[in-house]
Amino acid sequence: MPVLDNSQRETRKGLTKGLFSLGSAQVLGRSIRFASSIILARLLTPEVFGEVAIILASFELISAPTRRITSVPLLKMDDKTFHSALPIANKINWFVAIIAFVAMSLLSWPLAFLHQDSTLIPPMILMATSYLLLPLGMLHATSNLKTNEIPVVGQAIMWQTIADGVLTASLALLGLGIWAIIIPKVLVILIWVGIHRNHTSLVYGSDSQCPPAEHFYYQNHAINSRSGIETTSVSHQVASLAKMKDDTSLADLQNLAISIKLIANLRDAEEIKKITHKFTERAPSTNDMLHMGAHIGLYDLSIALRNNIDYLLVGYFLGLEALGVYFFAVTASLGICAAMGQGSSSKVKPDPHTNPPSDKYSSSQSEIRNRYWHSLSQRLKIAVPIIVLQLVFAPLYLPFVYGEHWLDAGAFPVFILFSLCGLIRPYGEAASQLLTNINMQGINLKLNMGFTLLLVLTIGFFSQWGLKEVALGVFLTQLFTTVFVSYYAQSFILKSSVCKENNSSSNNKENKKMAKEFEQELPNDA
Repeated sequence: MPVLDNSQRETRKGLTKGLFSLGSAQVLGRSIRFASSIILARLLTPEVFGEVAIILASFELISAPTRRITSVPLLKMDDKTFHSALPIANKINWFVAIIAFVAMSLLSWPLAFLHQDSTLIPPMILMATSYLLLPLGMLHATSNLKTNEIPVVGQAIMWQTIADGVLTASLALLGLGIWAIIIPKVLVILIWVGIHRNHTSLVYGSDSQCPPAEHFYYQNHAINSRSGIETTSVSHQVASLAKMKDDTSLADLQNLAISIKLIANLRDAEEIKKITHKFTERAPSTNDMLHMGAHIGLYDLSIALRNNIDYLLVGYFLGLEALGVYFFAVTASLGICAAMGQGSSSKVKPDPHTNPPSDKYSSSQSEIRNRYWHSLSQRLKIAVPIIVLQLVFAPLYLPFVYGEHWLDAGAFPVFILFSLCGLIRPYGEAASQLLTNINMQGINLKLNMGFTLLLVLTIGFFSQWGLKEVALGVFLTQLFTTVFVSYYAQSFILKSSVCKENNSSSNNKENKKMAKEFEQELPNDA
């Protein structure tokens, strides 16, 4: 392992501290949210849970393709381009926010008609107003990510989630029903915006159209500022010199004038070229930013579809009450694992500081393989004990924590099946993480879309028998797809990496052997 200098040590120390604070914030926030979900489960009916599932699923599906549409392109820019692109990014953020608000508001009417429940319309419109608050802090959050201000990001997430849980529990105890869930989710966005804006000040309005003065430089600025003083000094020195005989001909003077003119024109052309290049570099077009953000938006949409399409389908085929039971079973069975495992997942990325420069490719492949197995083992260490305890004590745990009325509604078998899903999810998550971190997002996107299509067909087929059968079909679908993805990752991705690593090392050894033999055959005076 190479020795790190002081700057690298400080960078790694700060990054580790930031990631730890971010993970701790997520764990604390999710723990409070889990506690508030217990209060909600005891106070609200399955019908209200079904309405909440419809609203939250619609919100996620609409916001997924637009949430990072400008942040990803901005994070790839240098500092000068980043600041000059803020006006364009701000316009795009407001444009997509208004479209999302209108889309969700209009979507509330057909959903209310489909489920024969007009009470869906007001909370959906209120939830849609949160889109209009997000652009107030999106650029500031992107700036904090760009400058590696991970503690600030962690504080924003932590206080937003804590406020959401506390307000939700308080309003639910006051008897506000579904409004106890919707109102906090809108208000806490202001906390997220306030923390990011308080830490970072950005100018992204009309003033930012004028580039900062330090973006331009003039090589002769220091000379020109003292031109009057220097001219006076030089004139006195010239006047004191003795007269010299001038043997310069007229032709020499003409050639000198032509040379000075050519040098001046060339210098002006170079300055114009530099300034033009700076303008071109600092002014990315709207189409370029949209094109760069569209790919990540499509990937986020595929994940949102995979995670939320089942709620919409269960509500459509079985009704709001069955959807409420389904939504409760998913939340109750996987909530603790999500809270405990959120901050422990490590990305499968090679660390450039730990890779020797002589064999960069093979060492990075070895690092990828080691981090994959480490990530998978950490996920299993958290998920398996929790899920096993839930399965063993489910007959006592479910009614004691959440209430007897969920047993009467038929949530027990659905809870068991989704607890079993929690045992196989770490394999799929680790494989998906591996594909993402070795720049195979295209394959990961196709796998997500394939799983979503298979889930739609499964729910549509099993819904003719009932909720328990739908939960069984979802479990079998996740089992099949997880086995396939894990086998693909372990048999093709990791093994191919091992083969490339072995071939690379064997080629290096063979090359060293040939070089040594060739060196021995050379004469001494070669």
